[in-house]
Amino acid sequence: MPAERPPSFVSLKLTHELFERVCPLRNAIIKYTSLIGTAGRVLPLDVKKLRDKYTQDLTLLNESVGVFSSLTGHAMLDSLDKIEEALNEDETEAFDLVRELYANIALFMDRPAIYDMVYDNVAEVIDEKEEALAHYESIQHLI
Repeated sequence: MPAERPPSFVSLKLTHELFERVCPLRNAIIKYTSLIGTAGRVLPLDVKKLRDKYTQDLTLLNESVGVFSSLTGHAMLDSLDKIEEALNEDETEAFDLVRELYANIALFMDRPAIYDMVYDNVAEVIDEKEEALAHYESIQHLI
């Protein structure tokens, strides 16, 4: 492994496009959290279907040059992990899951801000999704 992680590379332009694509997931996580809080129990959810639909976009969002934007991608993926873990455990307390999900929801941005803090060490900025995916595949083993 290299001493330093490769720099982020997804442009703010592509970040905006990715946000539009993952916005339904953001809303679904918020709604699911509200529902399990009201029900007082972990409710069934097809996390695999959500992963299949959104993982690629969230992975690229994690690589955004915008600090808060990339944090949103991480928080959404972590939310899916926490939900899946709770569904696989028999004794998960709904309110523990709600607390963990609300902590992540607090990190979700509604839309990427024009003034999002941009990483300093950006060597390359990519605007096209296919190009960004190819670049991610080439450096994935370093992350």
